Amino acid sequence: AAMPYPLLPFPNQRPICPVDALPDPLRQAVLYAILEENVPPAIALMDALAAAAAVVHVGHDCVTPKGGTMAASLYTFASAPSVTGKGTSYRIFFKHFTQARKRGMAERAKPKPAMPRRTKTAAVEALLNGQGAASRSEPGVEALLTEMTYFALLKALDGVGRNVAIQDEDSASFFDSELFKGQANRLTQAWSADPPLTRAFGNSQLEALDARVSLGLRTQPDILSDVPLATLRRAIKVGLFPRFLVACHDPTRFPLNETYCADAAGKVSDGTFQARMASLALLTNARNFGGFAGRVRVELDTDAKAYMLELHFRSKQWLDTDYSDIREAAGRAWEITLRVAVVLHVFCLGEGLVSRDYVERAWAIVEWSLSQHRLIFVESLGLNLGTEMTPQAAPIRPIRI
Repeated sequence: AAMPYPLLPFPNQRPICPVDALPDPLRQAVLYAILEENVPPAIALMDALAAAAAVVHVGHDCVTPKGGTMAASLYTFASAPSVTGKGTSYRIFFKHFTQARKRGMAERAKPKPAMPRRTKTAAVEALLNGQGAASRSEPGVEALLTEMTYFALLKALDGVGRNVAIQDEDSASFFDSELFKGQANRLTQAWSADPPLTRAFGNSQLEALDARVSLGLRTQPDILSDVPLATLRRAIKVGLFPRFLVACHDPTRFPLNETYCADAAGKVSDGTFQARMASLALLTNARNFGGFAGRVRVELDTDAKAYMLELHFRSKQWLDTDYSDIREAAGRAWEITLRVAVVLHVFCLGEGLVSRDYVERAWAIVEWSLSQHRLIFVESLGLNLGTEMTPQAAPIRPIRI
């Protein structure tokens, strides 16, 4: 019987930056950053995904085609020279987080009046309003971490089901940090959300169970090249960098990589994106403070499951052929595709089953990211990330769905 969809084509080794694979309002916000704020497409795309994932992973989990559960967190990495718009992009897409952080700092700076002894009813009301130590078990969406230490990470995640987004604007502090140099494997554990993160600090024991971490790094090629190659290679071998969605904007070294031309009819704006960030955060916070236990499980529809199963089959073939030089990164592509599809679906649609269309959009983003892995870690830094085999096309092997 004829299949309803064609087989997956061979992976594209030099795909165009897939801004048009984003559904609205993400695409409109990225076009706004490109056309109105002169942000490079690759940087805007990566920050849009990072911000969306930082909201989605708090209240949602992915469901695999076989029924397992996977975190919806994303790790993103963008490399671009200085004065190219990384800071502008961060301010656009993380506006919701930075404003919430400023409000929190202003609230904490206010003088605290003496509080009378509260009754049990008053304590419950305070808990539902997000006040008091007990509310730490129902964290808000706007948990943003900029201190790059394992202690700071565990302190933010201490408890059950807590969430945090680590975002570094220039990554110099991250590459110099104890978290990267000595605890990179902890970040791979945080990506998988299993096993628990735990460590004794002084007289206290910190333990993070069922935690979610999204990590976003923005760096410059010169900063990255100053990191010892042995340190970078170790981070790759423990599985940290292979878990990243990667973007490279370096027109001097890689002019042929700058192939996306923004084309928007009418005026573009990030207004709908900002409104969706606020509304999704509000819904998630309300659900957490209302006593909802756990996260919403987001499943694929039948066609999406078929696509993911086929992608899983074919990606195994590509590891020692098309992607033999970035084998570790390619080995994570299937899992990252599922996460991106769920993030796009929850952020742009909100509910229901994830369709095949959203999975295909996600694969276009991940396929492009793999080409960026090659530019940064192989062609620029010269790291040997895979086998010694020469990349070549894999043979076509038709399968039934």
